[in-house]
Amino acid sequence: MDTDTKDDTLARKRLRRKEFLAEKLTLAVVLIAVSAIAVAGSVFAVFYEIYGDNMFKLIMPAQSKAERYAEDASDRGGIVFFGDSLTEFCDLDRFYPDLGAVNRGIAGDTTDGMLERIDSNVVALSPSVVVFLGGTNDLHHGSSPERIIENISRILSILTEKTSATVIVQSLYPVNPDTKPQYLNFVADRRNEDIAEVNAALPGLCEKYGCIFANVHPLLENASGLLREDFTADGLHVNAAAYETISDFLTPVIDEASAAVS
Repeated sequence: MDTDTKDDTLARKRLRRKEFLAEKLTLAVVLIAVSAIAVAGSVFAVFYEIYGDNMFKLIMPAQSKAERYAEDASDRGGIVFFGDSLTEFCDLDRFYPDLGAVNRGIAGDTTDGMLERIDSNVVALSPSVVVFLGGTNDLHHGSSPERIIENISRILSILTEKTSATVIVQSLYPVNPDTKPQYLNFVADRRNEDIAEVNAALPGLCEKYGCIFANVHPLLENASGLLREDFTADGLHVNAAAYETISDFLTPVIDEASAAVS
């Protein structure tokens, strides 16, 4: 065999080897992609089972929601629920069917964010009653209880000065860091001790601004002071059973507040 023939044979072998390696690499990439899709699908299924359509509310940008709320001023003069995901995830038509209430909750919102949107999202509606709940996400972002109390004070000041609404202030809900599985636990660095400190200041703020304090917290805690296991899947957000319990407590309070302003 001459030199040219040997070179051609070696070149063909190298080409076949490269083609073989390329095929194996392509197969590996496909298998990895399929596995990733399968894992993502499984994760999606788990989260959707827990949150349902609320899952999409978790990932929708807060700014987009605030802007959409600002553009919708059709429901004026009524009852407004104002807060974070614990408010946004509450199906008002289901749990407060006779109120015709407006939901102005935004998942992930802090009291700083609420102060930025309070005029366009709440005051602009000239509400008769405002049901407020906020502060737990501030703890997740490192705010102190003192800072949260200060912000809530500013929120109540704005609501009572700029509207004629009766303001109902819910206590912060407990959390449960022991909820399993841990990878689904959303408590992060929220602590019930900090929540208790904020809650302890709320009656005084309500007295100062002429608001109504609705102490929901005891209804949601277990014997250890944690959010009841049967009320949550992730230690932070509450389920339908919890919203039913909260509604049973809040509805008479809201009805009385509505009657007082009508």
